[in-house]
Amino acid sequence: MTSLVRLSKALSGVGIASRRKSDEIIKKGMVKVNNIVILDPWYKVSYDEDIITINNNIINNKVEKIYIALNKPRKFISDLNFKDDRNLARNLIKFDGYIYPVGRLDYDSEGLIFFYERWRFCK
Repeated sequence: MTSLVRLSKALSGVGIASRRKSDEIIKKGMVKVNNIVILDPWYKVSYDEDIITINNNIINNKVEKIYIALNKPRKFISDLNFKDDRNLARNLIKFDGYIYPVGRLDYDSEGLIFFYERWRFCK
């Protein structure tokens, strides 16, 4: 049996945007499921059976995962954004994709931390 999820949850699940932002993208008519424009964020979709596109770019949930190992130095924070003037460990990585840290290390700690890419558009 194929599991179905809300369209907005499917978009946020592959890293397109937050659920609220995904709702906006859907309501603007930018998302198609099986080549039909869907305006309802609660529309149910299947990653395995449905073809989801945003502006004619196919959203592919089955992509090769990318993992990046970083020896985080002291005085860098593991979070993706921080309101202080602290340095972000993510900024030490020269990678254009959207990556997330796996776990965290404290600001004053140093050591190995992993990042992974969560999604990718495929044509």
